[in-house]
Amino acid sequence: MSLADFRRFHNEVINMPRDSFIGFNIKKIKSLAEYLHLIKENFVPDGLTQADIYRLIHKALRTKSVITKNNEFESFFDLTLFTISDINARYNTSIGRHYRHWMELAMLLGLLYKNGSKLVLSDFAEELILADDDLTMNLLREQVLDLNTIDNTYIKQLASSSYYHNLNFRPAIAIIKYLSLINRPATKFELSILFGRPDNRLRNEDRIVSHAFRVSRRLGINQNEQMRNFLEYKGG
Repeated sequence: MSLADFRRFHNEVINMPRDSFIGFNIKKIKSLAEYLHLIKENFVPDGLTQADIYRLIHKALRTKSVITKNNEFESFFDLTLFTISDINARYNTSIGRHYRHWMELAMLLGLLYKNGSKLVLSDFAEELILADDDLTMNLLREQVLDLNTIDNTYIKQLASSSYYHNLNFRPAIAIIKYLSLINRPATKFELSILFGRPDNRLRNEDRIVSHAFRVSRRLGINQNEQMRNFLEYKGG
């Protein structure tokens, strides 16, 4: 496999930025919902851009706070800045890129949804805010299990979204089915390879799982072995 082929493969994989999942837990998602809810009244029917949301949260944090505070998220905002140009300049640095990772997480989990090219706050965000921790866990679990490539806001905006066009595929459910079939712990590598970029020609979730199971028999169960066998299979 050439470097170009590998990069093309990598870009086809559903791949949330890694730092979006550092400390991924109920508290992080609930706090994200609360920060978005701070500007609930500012969400116009047509929606807002990610930059709009950044500026509005920056303004809201001058006078408001959330119950589930997250220091990492609040570090994206320098409240000593007051002019739009200064706020925009901060947004256009790596700060803005890390902030956008959080917005991508919000899209993936359904806190925000797309209206054309803009974003609208969902009712699900308010559900999380009002729920206690036990109920929040159940709500998030159901949201992850229901995540589907055919209609998810985040997945549909990926550069590789054409690979999932009209594909009725639930990654979490598929992985659970796969784990039941292999009856052993799975590696992150095999789950990424087998479900990160499913073969669109299969057109069916159960067929994708069956295909993954057949491939897994040739991959092995150790991650190093899997990587070696996969690269050999790809001609690397």
